[in-house]
Amino acid sequence: VKTVTALAEACGHRHTLKEMISVLSQLGCYEDSQRLWINQLNRKPKAIPNEWRGEDLQGKNVLIQLQPSDRQGLAVGYRRARLMHHITRQASRVMAVLEPRLVETFHRSFPTLKVQAATEAIDEGAFDYVISPDRMLAHFLPTAPPPDETGDFLVADQALVEQLRQKYRADSRSRGHQRLIGICWYSSHFAKETPEVSDWADFIRRTQAGFVSLQYGNVNSHLKILGHENIIADESIDQLVNMDDFAAQVAALDGVITIVNTLAHVAGTLDVPTIVVRDDILRREWPVTRDRTPWYPSVRIAGKDGRGWGEVLGEAGDKLCEIIAERNQ
Repeated sequence: VKTVTALAEACGHRHTLKEMISVLSQLGCYEDSQRLWINQLNRKPKAIPNEWRGEDLQGKNVLIQLQPSDRQGLAVGYRRARLMHHITRQASRVMAVLEPRLVETFHRSFPTLKVQAATEAIDEGAFDYVISPDRMLAHFLPTAPPPDETGDFLVADQALVEQLRQKYRADSRSRGHQRLIGICWYSSHFAKETPEVSDWADFIRRTQAGFVSLQYGNVNSHLKILGHENIIADESIDQLVNMDDFAAQVAALDGVITIVNTLAHVAGTLDVPTIVVRDDILRREWPVTRDRTPWYPSVRIAGKDGRGWGEVLGEAGDKLCEIIAERNQ
C-alpha cells in the first residue's frame, strides 16, 4: 500500500491518492493517512483567502464550516464533534455553521461555541480563519488506538432521555427485558452490503434484550419480518425532522448495533456502547485489521470478513454485552 501511495504521490495521481487515504485508515495506518490527506489538501489552491491551513489559532476569531455538501450527510457534523476542543481551547471566538437539525444538540453540548444554521447568511470574511470539514479531520483526528478518552462528547436532552428509557422498558414489545438495544439495518446507499432483514429477525429472536428501531424512513414492511411484537418503533421520534430528539433516543438505550452509516457516528459521539457491522465492500474508513478505532471509546467493529451475516450479528451481540458489562463494573 505504501509503495502504491509513493508512486501515486510521485506522479500526482489524485484519484489513487484519495483511495489510499481511505485504505491507510482502514489498515490502521492513521498517521500515514493523515499526512497524505494534509499534503493533498495543501496542494489545492485556497478556496477563500482566510482558509485555515494549520496556522496557530491562539486568540483568533474562527469559523468552522460543518454543513454537509450534496454528497455528504449529517455525519459531517457528528464526526467532528469530539474534535471541537482542539479549536475552542485556542481561539478567542469560535462559530460553527451546521446542518439545521444539529444546532440544538451542539448548542447544549458546547456552551462556549456559537452555533448557526447553514440556512442563515454569514460573512466568512469577518473571521481570521475559516476551517473546512476536511481540514478539521485531517489535522485533529486522533491517530492511535485506544481511542482518546478526553475528547468532547455530545450531550442529549437528559429529561427526554430518561422519559424515553422508562417508556421503552415499560413497553410490552421490550418483552420484559430491562436491557435495551437499538438497531439500524438498512441504507439507501448503493455501495453497501447489509444483512437481510431476516438475519436481524433471527438475531432478535435469540437475543435476551428489548429492541428499539433506529432505522430512518418507512419501515412497515420490514417490521412485518422482524415482528411487530419484537421491536419498538417509536413514531414520536423522526430523525429526518428532529435530530435532537433522535440523539435522546439513542442515549436512552444501553447499546446500539448498526450497519455503517451516520448512526455509528451519532452513537459514538454520544459515548453510547455501539457495534458497527462492517461489510466487505470497504467503502468507508472503518478498520479491517482490528475492532477499534481511535475515534470513539465506546465503539467496536464486527467485520463480515467473508462470513455469514448470522455469525457476524452473533459476534456483534457478544461484543456489545462485553462493553456494557465493562461499563457497569
